Amino acid sequence: MRLKFIAVCIIIFAVAVTLRASLLNKSWTVAVVYDLPESVLMAFDISESVTDESQLVFPLNLNTATEKDLMQLPRIGEVLASRIVQYRDVLGEYTDLTQLTQIKGISDNMLEQLSPFLYIVEEDT
Repeated sequence: MRLKFIAVCIIIFAVAVTLRASLLNKSWTVAVVYDLPESVLMAFDISESVTDESQLVFPLNLNTATEKDLMQLPRIGEVLASRIVQYRDVLGEYTDLTQLTQIKGISDNMLEQLSPFLYIVEEDT
């Protein structure tokens, strides 16, 4: 009887681990590859926007990111990605992430949520 109980417990545990792994597989992979905390990934459900085949690396350098790169970020669509790149062209380059709040559609709150995914490296002139 005890052996059956242990066998059932092992099977239940294996099924639970398999289900959890399959549900969180993309997020876990992204967290390991891109070194982002799982809580950040879950907050933005980034598993929907970054696929296993993606070669995108987070965080992104805001001064070199393309519109396509930016569209992989949570809450950034085609229009907002275009505005970010256009504003960068006007500025020459970003020197501080807070400059993003000058773009229509990016609030202080949104900037706070995006900052783990972005960084700035100023180009030498």
